[in-house]
Amino acid sequence: MGAHDVGRRLLAVLAVLILAAGCASSASLTPTPTSTPAPTPSASPTPSASQPAALRCAETPNASASATVQWNLPVVGSPTIQAGQAVAFIADAGTPTVTEWTTNGVAAADPCIDKELLATPETVVVTFYQPGDYLIGCRKVAAMNTVVHVQ
Repeated sequence: MGAHDVGRRLLAVLAVLILAAGCASSASLTPTPTSTPAPTPSASPTPSASQPAALRCAETPNASASATVQWNLPVVGSPTIQAGQAVAFIADAGTPTVTEWTTNGVAAADPCIDKELLATPETVVVTFYQPGDYLIGCRKVAAMNTVVHVQ
C-alpha cells in the first residue's frame, strides 16, 4: 500500500467522522437554519457544480418556486417538477411542519426537510435536487401529506 492510498483512506475516514458529527448535532425536530444545507448521504446522479453530490432536498428561502402546495387541510397540490427546481409550501393557518416522510406514513429518520412553520401565513420553499418521489407530511396532522414528483 503506497503513501497515496494511505492518504486517500485517511481522507475517507475523516469525511465519515465529519458527516457523523453533523448528523448527531442535527437531531432536533426543528433544525437550526444555516446558510448552506448539510448534505444527506444518498446515491446521486451527476450534480451541478454548486450542489453537493448527496443533497436530496433542502429549504431554499431565496429560490423561485416552480410549483406550490397549499399546506392546509385539505392539502392542494402534488407537483411534478424537474430536479433542481423548488416547491413553495404555503400555510395559511396553524403551525404545521413540512417534513419528509417514509412510505409507511411516519417521518423519515434523516429527513431532507423538517421545518416547523411558526407563524401563519408562512411559506417554506424547498428545492429538490435528485429525481424520485418525495413524500411530504406534517408531524402534527397526519392527514396533511402530499407527494412531490421530481424528474
